[in-house]
Amino acid sequence: MVRGAGAIEVADLGADARFAAEMDAGAGAGAGARVCLLAVPIPSPAGGAPLGALQAAAAGRAGFDAGAGTLLAAAAAALAPALAARLAA
Repeated sequence: MVRGAGAIEVADLGADARFAAEMDAGAGAGAGARVCLLAVPIPSPAGGAPLGALQAAAAGRAGFDAGAGTLLAAAAAALAPALAARLAA
């Protein structure tokens, strides 16, 4: 659930109490693989609460570099108008 305007980065999902491994069993990371997650809100073009979140996950790394959050946020902003139109339909 997206609650604010900032990015969320989890360096090791398996060590995060919010992560349910059984839900992502088919994600292809393999048992015991370290998986990191980066999620950013998809802003509402009209302002207000975010429409949702755009996330990236990667196995076998210790996190994302600083530019990844900027890139993912730009993608979320570009996606926002189309998503808002689809949700309004």
